[in-house]
Order: sequence, then structure tokens, then C-alpha cells
Amino acid sequence: MKIVTLGTSHGVSEKGRYCSSGILETRGVRYIIDLGAPTDYLFTTNGLKYDSIRGIFITHMHTDHAGTLPFLVGNLSGKSAIRYIQKRENAPEIMPPVTVTIPESAGRDALLVWMKALHSEVDFDDPEHPFWSKTVTLQSLEECDHYEDENIRVRAIRTEHEPAGSYAYDICAEGKRVLFTGDLHHTFRDFPKVALSEHFDAIVCEYTHYQPEAAMPILEACKTDRLIFNHIFDPDGSRIKWFEENREKFPFPVTLANDGDEFEI
Repeated sequence: MKIVTLGTSHGVSEKGRYCSSGILETRGVRYIIDLGAPTDYLFTTNGLKYDSIRGIFITHMHTDHAGTLPFLVGNLSGKSAIRYIQKRENAPEIMPPVTVTIPESAGRDALLVWMKALHSEVDFDDPEHPFWSKTVTLQSLEECDHYEDENIRVRAIRTEHEPAGSYAYDICAEGKRVLFTGDLHHTFRDFPKVALSEHFDAIVCEYTHYQPEAAMPILEACKTDRLIFNHIFDPDGSRIKWFEENREKFPFPVTLANDGDEFEI
């Protein structure tokens, strides 16, 4: 299993960091966690093929986590833009099925409206449009809080960052287990408690919306083999300074991720 931190910035892109997006790769297929802009560009420039995508999981409906959603989902439909890429990469003409998980039903409905406004000419619920129904499935966490296929098992855990719906993802694959926290409440009170009682091979935790010194007692107590910080905001350098001064105090390796980092789990 491999994790790639495609984008590691906070609410807006910064020099050297794009908005939040990560990949979990297992058995030759990829699952994307969040689609902050410009995920499509990062996916292509990192040499990753669209036909390897099996699932997309959005932690919450903020622009820096879902901004590329209409574009990437539109491309996965097999519209003209992706066909050019497919021909160049000798990829299949029809993409494999992709499940897109969105926190809110309202977000699903808005996505369909926005894609129609962009003339994507798509209706995911139209049985007369078999290409779309076979290649892209949209599901809301309000309707189903889990996902499973032959490669991975995913469970959504509700957090408090966005009142309308924000989630962490507990993902199992290859006998290993990874936690993506998504964005958290500024008090850190919604950090998934399961990480304190059950083992994870890695935890990918945001590093923007709370004070790290307040969160450290909880993070130190996690049952994990490694901790990866992403979604990084540090306007005055104090958060990176704190990280450098305290990283050795953790009982496991801790990394401040950069765009394009790869972690073998």
C-alpha cells in the first residue's frame, strides 16, 4: 500500500503547495481522498493514469477539498478531454467503474446541476445513459457511510469541522489500516477516538485548524506506526518551528508532508 500526498496546502494554494488531495494506492489501483485544485493537473504531471482510479472520497464540501470535483468527474465520464489522454496513454476507451463519495446529498445534487451548467450533458440517474451509469456512481454519506470493493474497505467517521457534514475516513487494505482525518474542529475534540484504542499503520492528520501543542497529548497516545501531517497552514513559521522542536518527542515517526511525497505503508 502506498500513500501519495498530491496537495498539502490549506484553504488556498501557496508557493510549492496546492490544495488538499491524497491518493491511496493498493494492488495497482488508486483511491483519491479530496479533490482540492488542481488535482487533475497533479494527477497527470505525476504520471498517474485515469483508468487506475476506482474511488473518490470527499471529506467535506469546501472548495479546497472539492474544487476539482466537477472537472475530474466529468473527465472520468469519457468526455472529449479524457479521450485525448486515453489515446496518448493507450488507455481503455471506457473507464472502469468509479464510485464518488460526497458528504452531503445537497452536494451531489449541486454537482449534477453545475455539470449540466458546464454542458457536460450528464444525468447519473438516467438509465438511458448507460455509459455514465456504468462508469461513475455518486453516493452521499447521508445515505451510506461505508464503501467496500475487492481491494479496500472504507468507513466514514463524522467530525465537527463543517456543521453540514465533514468526515474522517478509516480505510483497510492489504491487511493494513490507514486513517485520514480530514479537517477537524479548532479544539481538536473531534479527532477520531478509534485511533486511541485500535491500531493504524498510518494516520494522515490535518495541520491547520488547531493548536499543535494542545493536540499533542492526543496524538502521542495514538496507536499508530507513523503520523503524517498534511493540509498545512503556517503564515509566520511558528507551526513548522513547533514541529521541528517536538517531532522527536512522539513515540513513532512523524512527517510534515510536501506535495508529491510518497509513503510506503
